[in-house]
Amino acid sequence: MSRRGFTLMEILVALGIFAIIGVIASQLLRQTIEVSDVLSNRGDRLVELQRAFNVVSRDLEQVINRSIRDEFGDPVEALLIDTHGSFQFSRLGWSNLLNKPRSNLQRVEYLFVDDVFIRRYWPVLDRSETTEPIDQELLTYITELEFFLIDSTGLEHVAWPPLSESLDGTPQEAVAFQLKMNIEPFGEISRMWLIPRNPTIIETHEMGPDGTGPGGGFEGPPFRVLGTESRTPSQL
Repeated sequence: MSRRGFTLMEILVALGIFAIIGVIASQLLRQTIEVSDVLSNRGDRLVELQRAFNVVSRDLEQVINRSIRDEFGDPVEALLIDTHGSFQFSRLGWSNLLNKPRSNLQRVEYLFVDDVFIRRYWPVLDRSETTEPIDQELLTYITELEFFLIDSTGLEHVAWPPLSESLDGTPQEAVAFQLKMNIEPFGEISRMWLIPRNPTIIETHEMGPDGTGPGGGFEGPPFRVLGTESRTPSQL
């Protein structure tokens, strides 16, 4: 019995089928790689976002009612959202592992410059004209960033201190800080942190006008804090 080989048409059909399978496999592989890259990039951005929020959380957990003087000698509020939209505050807990002759208090500013969320701080509280700030980039590729302070009635303020007092004539108190941003690739994100209630500093060492201690540093804890519990607007 004679054997019959494949005809030219059958070979062409088989080659066409293999070509289609190859194209489909190539597209699936490319899509898989693209999805993997997207997930990897989103994962990296999520880690960056969480790291930045952790920094903000550590700062705001230790906010204190300590006003300062700027480089021109003018007084600056303990909590401040200025006309440029930056947020300034004083905080406790600046670690001093090298026991340098400085305060454990720190002045911090959050600002938004050229699509970057920046944390700025100064080596002393009360500055001079030669005091240089130190900037830390927390997040990049941000299209919008706004800061708000929320008072005890739940009202958002884009500037702080507010121009008007509360209805009963008492100064308004900030109970929470809110951050709203538009960040790639997540879009709009909003996060809120409580602010410690009426923190009071009792200093156990004399502090100089620049926020530093005398001589070679502190022999023990420079202060203790009373009444730093937090509250929400609904608890008031």
